[in-house]
Amino acid sequence: MFLESDPKLSIDLGAERIIAAEKNRDKIAVEVKSFITDSQVTELEKAIGQYGIYEELLKIQESDRELYLAVPIDAFENIFSRQVGKVAVKKFNLKLIIFSFSESNLQWIIP
Repeated sequence: MFLESDPKLSIDLGAERIIAAEKNRDKIAVEVKSFITDSQVTELEKAIGQYGIYEELLKIQESDRELYLAVPIDAFENIFSRQVGKVAVKKFNLKLIIFSFSESNLQWIIP
């Protein structure tokens, strides 16, 4: 998925990508982050910045599409279940999808 901007931004699929999909009849975009670097706080900061930019561009270009942030279960347990993650979810109204690299289970967390 590409968002019209200067420079062009892509919301794409893969380890660090955004996908466009429909859940029931709701249109969604999912930013997938791996959180595999040494500093998950730095990854959180980067993800929040990207999430905010993508969310604003989606409001302009596809206002009927909701943005979600997909993170692996270990990132959820190590950062999102702690105070810094909880504050970020609440402050920035992050909608999370928790996934496992080894399983096909998904968990939706919508504040």
